[in-house]
Amino acid sequence: MADNFQLLALLGTGTFGEAWVAKSRKHDEKCVVKVINILRLSERELDQALTEVSVLGRMHHVNIVRYLDAYVHNGALNIAMEYADGGDLHKKICDQKGVPFTREVIMDWFVQICMALQYVHKQNILHRDLKSQNIFLTSKSMIKVGDFGIARILKDSTDLAVTTIGTPFYLSPEICQKKPYPCYN
Repeated sequence: MADNFQLLALLGTGTFGEAWVAKSRKHDEKCVVKVINILRLSERELDQALTEVSVLGRMHHVNIVRYLDAYVHNGALNIAMEYADGGDLHKKICDQKGVPFTREVIMDWFVQICMALQYVHKQNILHRDLKSQNIFLTSKSMIKVGDFGIARILKDSTDLAVTTIGTPFYLSPEICQKKPYPCYN
């Protein structure tokens, strides 16, 4: 499996490991490979990494980062996924230096994000960490929602989640009020 991907350049580092721009030899295209050192992870952190693999493998939507492969190599879990060559929404906003996006661009992105979340929720999955750093763009302004590391898979549409998890500034009112939140279908 490791031979299927050639790591090209480090994109960044995170809590669990590194993200690399890579080349898929099988598909002859650029992709991203998340390299997570599983030997250093707690049981909870390992569960989060495996949740991301499980959730991404189930997602088949134009506005969700496409899963390519997952494999263990040299003590690391490697998750290969689609590369969004336009970077993340956070960087795109910062690059504007205070100049607002047009209404058309904002509405286009908003609709794409809503379509992705509608699909995710219909799969009985809660993202739980939706923020500008986890919304990616292609060079053609196609939105790709990614980073499902703390997603929750619900048993059915009536299952409620109560865990306070996610990035503090992005928490929903239900979470702040410690109310159970459903998966809306």
